[in-house]
Amino acid sequence: IGEIVRSPDPFYGYAPDVLVSVFGMFTHVTSDDPGHVDPYTGADVVYDGVDKLKYGTEITYGVLPWLAFSGRYDRVIPNTDDDSQTLAALSPRVIFRTDWNSQDQVTLQYTHWWYGSGVVARTGTRDVPDPSVEPDPNTISLTASMWW
Repeated sequence: IGEIVRSPDPFYGYAPDVLVSVFGMFTHVTSDDPGHVDPYTGADVVYDGVDKLKYGTEITYGVLPWLAFSGRYDRVIPNTDDDSQTLAALSPRVIFRTDWNSQDQVTLQYTHWWYGSGVVARTGTRDVPDPSVEPDPNTISLTASMWW
C-alpha cells in the first residue's frame, strides 16, 4: 500500500506501511490407491478423485521501525465433498523487529481454530487417529527468525 500511496515517488519501506496478501491453492488428487476403511474411526478413506482447497488472507501494518501488527485467516478443506473435515484459523500477531526492513523478527501469535465435526486428533507414539480427543482450539506461539 505504501508504494501505491507514494507513487510516482519510489518507496523503500522506511515508513509505516500496510501489506495485504491473498492466497489460495486447489489440488485434485489422482491415485491408484483404492483406499481403505480407517480401523480407528470406521470411516472410508479414499484418495483418488479428491479435491482439496486452501485459501486465506493476511494483513500486516508496520507501525514503527521496531513494531508491526498482523492478522491472518486460513481456511483448509481437505476434501471438498466432506465439509465435516474443514478447519479454519484466525491468527492475530505482534511482530518485533530491529528496523523497517530488517531481516529478523520475534513474533508473538495467538491462533484460534474452528474444527469441523470430522476433524480427528492424532495421538500416541504411533500417531493414530483418536476420535475421543477434542482438538485444542487455542494456540499461543513465540517465534524468532532471521533470513538473508
